Amino acid sequence: MYNNLNERDVETLIDSDLRNLGYVDNPKQHNKRNVFKQQPRTEKESGILGSLRPDYVMYDSFFKPLAIIEAKKPHQDISKAQKQGIKYAEKIKAPIVFVTDGIYTKSYHIKNNKPLYLNGEEVDDLLSQRVLEKFRDGNIHDTQETKVIKSRQELLSTFKDVNNQLRDAGVSSGLPRIDLFCDILFLKVISELHKTGDNIGKRVPDTYLWDNFKDKKGIDLLDFINKQAFDYFKDSYGGEILSKIEILDGKESILENIIENLDDLWLSGTNTDIKGDAFEYFLRSYGGAETDFGEYFTPRHIVKMLVKLLNPQFGEKIYDPFCGTGGMLIESFKHIKRKMPQTDKTIRDLKYETTYGGELTTMSRIAKMNMILAGDGHSNIIRQDSYQNKQSGKYDVVITNIPFGSKMKTNYLGQYGYNGKSAELAGVLHCLDSLSNSPNARAGIIVPEGILFNETKGYTQLREDLTKKYDLECVVSLPQGVFTDTGVKSNILIVKKNTEQKKQYTWYFNLKNDGFTLDKARRKIQGDSDIDVLLSNTQPNIDDLNSLNNMGFSVLYNEKMAQEKYAMLPNIYESQKNVSERKNVYSFKDLLEKDIICAKKGKSITKKDTINGNIPVIAGGQKSPYCHNQHTHTGDIITMSSSGAYSGYIWYHDCPIWASDCSVIFSNNTQTLLTKYLYYILKNQQDKIYQKQHGAGQPHVYIKDIYDINIPVPSIEEQLKIVLELEKEQEFIQKYKKLIKETEQKIYKKISMMLKN
Repeated sequence: MYNNLNERDVETLIDSDLRNLGYVDNPKQHNKRNVFKQQPRTEKESGILGSLRPDYVMYDSFFKPLAIIEAKKPHQDISKAQKQGIKYAEKIKAPIVFVTDGIYTKSYHIKNNKPLYLNGEEVDDLLSQRVLEKFRDGNIHDTQETKVIKSRQELLSTFKDVNNQLRDAGVSSGLPRIDLFCDILFLKVISELHKTGDNIGKRVPDTYLWDNFKDKKGIDLLDFINKQAFDYFKDSYGGEILSKIEILDGKESILENIIENLDDLWLSGTNTDIKGDAFEYFLRSYGGAETDFGEYFTPRHIVKMLVKLLNPQFGEKIYDPFCGTGGMLIESFKHIKRKMPQTDKTIRDLKYETTYGGELTTMSRIAKMNMILAGDGHSNIIRQDSYQNKQSGKYDVVITNIPFGSKMKTNYLGQYGYNGKSAELAGVLHCLDSLSNSPNARAGIIVPEGILFNETKGYTQLREDLTKKYDLECVVSLPQGVFTDTGVKSNILIVKKNTEQKKQYTWYFNLKNDGFTLDKARRKIQGDSDIDVLLSNTQPNIDDLNSLNNMGFSVLYNEKMAQEKYAMLPNIYESQKNVSERKNVYSFKDLLEKDIICAKKGKSITKKDTINGNIPVIAGGQKSPYCHNQHTHTGDIITMSSSGAYSGYIWYHDCPIWASDCSVIFSNNTQTLLTKYLYYILKNQQDKIYQKQHGAGQPHVYIKDIYDINIPVPSIEEQLKIVLELEKEQEFIQKYKKLIKETEQKIYKKISMMLKN
């Protein structure tokens, strides 16, 4: 996290931000000066304030007070800083208040008693005078034209229509379809940015802009994209940007339809502040099961949070080894550009010597497109197997969401001194190995929660290395539903490479409310979220532990972790208060109502609707009836068959599945209850659950039928021990089953030989 900031550092960051936004703070330019520090502009305003001294006063184009900026001091409570800012603003009638530490910023509108909202999103940075003036009378402002908003709403519908055409043409789902559509979308958006005069790096000749090729037909259109446009962007940007369209041979009319469908849409907008983000908006919006794109994308607000936690600086090299479509690199690029000095040299360095990415799939090409539309910085994104290609000591900041899945394997774990083939471990180790020797080299890595407590040797070794060889600053526990349509619980590891004066503990923050509902709709929740709490307390004071505990922070002490195989779950190490409650027995219904567990229906799919793949579909039996090429959950999940002779069958899955005719059950609070432990408790009562079958003809068992099943909930420590003991017993059972089967085969073979003789 961006710790070790003193008050002077905060002021320096704010000063730089204001200058980049065009504010004038030079006392010699009094007629143009629109920001003042520690005093207002006029003697009259000074008289009104008396002894009060605002950190910054911002003025509009008529030199009327526009906003107060209160610099949040290290360890200062943000609400206290905001109250001070409001007090100053009310006295001199400034309508807006900002509280900031130079990185994390909260806004407040005096009249509406609410934060500022720009284009539907809460403002989390300072704004230019021109934009800020739009908020004088209210806290909501949209710079997007109506047609931009409408176009964005229609874009997903347009893609779905095109998706059906591509399917009918025999184009495989997934990347082949998105590749083709993104080529055209890229040409559309980059042409719009040229019309608006936005800075996208290189200017593209008119020949390759939308209005000059959109009316081409048939083979002429296909040849233009495959030859002229392909070669231009390849030569101009130093690598493959567009992909050659070969899958539409003889069906060029589909390409014409795509262009026709997009022609009336406007995805950039002359006044929009988000520029080419329309392109990425489409990518992260389409998370449907048909293409399973959701696995590639980290929610944008989580990306922004992670970038603010790491605070990448100009002059540092930023790396995402599993960059997907480039979301984390784009946000890092924008963050640095906003804070850095704006000169020709700094812009050049930002584009060519700052952001680096690796991606195994053809998404690397789309990441390049995204970076070009965001202002460039694409040149260091390469297609590679990051597990294989070590990048030892090259980067100052590593920011990534590693590929999840306990079943994912790689042959390159050994190069980090570990045994086995776990891709999860290799992903984390690749990130750590990539860190430079800079005294502030750091990484923010999104990982599956199993990394925090899995007791197999490799995982234990990783956690020990994180606490001994590195400085694991903080573990951020994310809510179960933050990644839509997956059952995986994930966390963020904030790690520094520098081990000098390393503290002997790690902060743990339980982020329960990320600002959105945790159902599939993911609707915005009004008010402050736990992300606000985390970002406003990036320098937690160990001497103020009681108040930090109330905010969601806990402390994991290295010495105690060493005694528990470095498990990183705070409940293991907390004092034994409320032990009696944790050891109580709860009904299944109680746990649901307390939001400790989650239970929901599967997503029905028939065999004819599946696409050839290796993801098991879980239905009503004790075995998977068929497979599919997408999943609804990634693992660490329990299913209970809903119908048929085996309705009520309890099954645990540690690999991706498609949950169909079944109920899905998992822990919603892994600090209180482990999913694997819950599975063993339910499995132990399998016969009782079978007895709850009901219905004429086709038996059924639903979630409400097991409301009265009792679940003992001991401490997490005890749960872990129970799970480990049962896992070991299961290994013995499997070993003896294998021995029995081998013995039976030997006897069968011997009898067969006797009969032949």
